[in-house]
Amino acid sequence: MFLTLILITFSCKKSDCFKTPKQAIFELVDTNGENVIGNGTLNFSYIVIYEDEGNGTSIGMHDKLTEDNKIAIEELGWYNGTKNYKFFTPDTTFTFSVNSSKIDSSGCNSFRINDINFTNITGIKENDFYKIIVK
Repeated sequence: MFLTLILITFSCKKSDCFKTPKQAIFELVDTNGENVIGNGTLNFSYIVIYEDEGNGTSIGMHDKLTEDNKIAIEELGWYNGTKNYKFFTPDTTFTFSVNSSKIDSSGCNSFRINDINFTNITGIKENDFYKIIVK
């Protein structure tokens, strides 16, 4: 009886449970399809990504370099709706929008990225990442 009471008291409520969506992964490639971070053309530390909140306000996004020289952007799609972002390197600037939606995953709140649209650059959806062609 005591064990049952403890399990009920400390069980995960749906409102307390959250699963993050899959990270958005970008690979920056040149026109020959070669990864520009991997070949040394672009230094990862020069990449800056902002969430555009409108009214001239932006928030910096957390990103990390994967083992295969792709960019994993954290916290994209943790919302229901569409948000806009700005991507900067010394030679390339573009914007993209992310549309995500809420899903019910095993009783936990979660979100999924439905679509990423790129402006002023070519972005191609691959299996688990987006290939972005930079010049």
